[in-house]
Amino acid sequence: MVRLECADDCHLEVQGHLPGGSGAGAQDPQTYPGDALWQASRADRAPSAPRAPRILAGLSCGRSEDYRRHHLSRLRRERLGSAPGLRLLLDTHVWLWAIIEPSRLVRRVSSAFENPENELWLSPISVGEALLLCEKRRLESNTDAWGKISSSLAGGRLFEAVLTFDVAQEAARVHLPHRDPADRYLVATARFYDLTLVTADERLLRVPDVKILPAR
Repeated sequence: MVRLECADDCHLEVQGHLPGGSGAGAQDPQTYPGDALWQASRADRAPSAPRAPRILAGLSCGRSEDYRRHHLSRLRRERLGSAPGLRLLLDTHVWLWAIIEPSRLVRRVSSAFENPENELWLSPISVGEALLLCEKRRLESNTDAWGKISSSLAGGRLFEAVLTFDVAQEAARVHLPHRDPADRYLVATARFYDLTLVTADERLLRVPDVKILPAR
């Protein structure tokens, strides 16, 4: 668990073991982590990435023709009344595992991610937590963690779970046994958009009124 202090009575916590441990990693002193996101969002296409395990295919690579075909097929089945795939909201540590250290994912989660019938959703809260972790050099030291994060966001498979006024109001109704505003917003997001939260955080596995896919 990583605890990030943000105010006198407020903190953010990222549950689960982070990829690469907690040691400070090498970083180009002339490159600010946010530059990678800005460049990825301005580029004509997603930057090319090194060959990755299959689990990364939907998270860090551009949306393929195969994925588009399955997505259109899914929409047709929904119109015909067939059961759709899962709509999964990734907790921050699960997202980081998937793009940096996929071997940490349990089989049911990696299989769910590989299934093109399922939708993968991400909250801006998780992006913000990843930004803070990169700035504090709390991610892996031997590879380009920020490049993988940027590629994942630009890849086309992730749906943005937008933070709206309704989500904020739902967060006020979330009661957790711990004081972590990020977790409250993730639970509220899952409830409002009717998503299944994928998490290994033991404190979230038994939260009422939200669907959970355990990542442990």
